[in-house]
Amino acid sequence: MSGHFNNVHPAVHTLSMALIYQIWPSPASVVLAQMIMLGLMIGVIARALERWGIPSLGRWGMVGLSALAPGHGMMSVTLWKDVPYAIGLLGLTGGFLHLARDFLDRREPAWSTWIGIAGSGLAVALYRHNGLPVIFLTIGTVAMLWPRQRIRLFLRTILPILVCYLAVQASEMYVLRIPAVPRWFALQVPIHHVAALIYAGTPLTSTE
Repeated sequence: MSGHFNNVHPAVHTLSMALIYQIWPSPASVVLAQMIMLGLMIGVIARALERWGIPSLGRWGMVGLSALAPGHGMMSVTLWKDVPYAIGLLGLTGGFLHLARDFLDRREPAWSTWIGIAGSGLAVALYRHNGLPVIFLTIGTVAMLWPRQRIRLFLRTILPILVCYLAVQASEMYVLRIPAVPRWFALQVPIHHVAALIYAGTPLTSTE
């Protein structure tokens, strides 16, 4: 089971790229989709900052720095699962900024906010192995700050994320039959390090 859970992230990334590729059979289609989603998430955060009273100069400065950031320019054109994971984190950040503002103003959050948090959280959970802890810690922190909202936070964020996450896991194991990751896969980083030392002719200790 653990092997299947470790394998969900590259499988989900491959499947999502394949679906986008069907619309336009070119790697550029995936890049374009990532750039559009990244821009949308930055827009969500800019709108949230406006609600928090950040002056327009600060908001547009944030947008400009994001557009000119070398990391954004480099990673938005990279076909790597950490890119949609990072975009999901941006969406999660923007969603919780909106939610916190609503809670402070004693306003009913819009359904788009709940759906955005759940969707972004699911992306965070599906694209990286440490996604679920990030979600639980983030939502748990919000629940500690607003204890009266705990039930709604659970029903509208954690519960749908877990249901969809487990559904994807089940589809991989029983429908798509994606093979489990072998146990040695977890040791690939030290294996690569030792291989590099051997290739360079570096003397190794008995432990290495």
